[in-house]
Amino acid sequence: MPEKARARSPLFWETPVGKRKNSLLQIYVGVHDGYTGSVPISQSINFYNKLLKDYKEKDQTRYVSAEDMELMLKTRSFPTQNPTEKLGRPGNPLPESIPEHSFDGI
Repeated sequence: MPEKARARSPLFWETPVGKRKNSLLQIYVGVHDGYTGSVPISQSINFYNKLLKDYKEKDQTRYVSAEDMELMLKTRSFPTQNPTEKLGRPGNPLPESIPEHSFDGI
């Protein structure tokens, strides 16, 4: 990957964990991104997983698996038992290791 592209990508930035204690982060992504837009949903999913890793989240069920990401990319959907369920919403809270953050759309 060219150095300039790497410098622009948040996937390669250092996460300022200490500075984000009382902040709110929202990641917006749609299942059609990458098909009708220029950035595929995998970018947002990879960024979400990176943040969990940077915050040292140990619960692997909180991460989006490679299989789930592949399913979303192939089908442009993600079948769940509760289709309105989103991370950071009532009934599906974010890990305690990353309080005050909201991840919309994944």
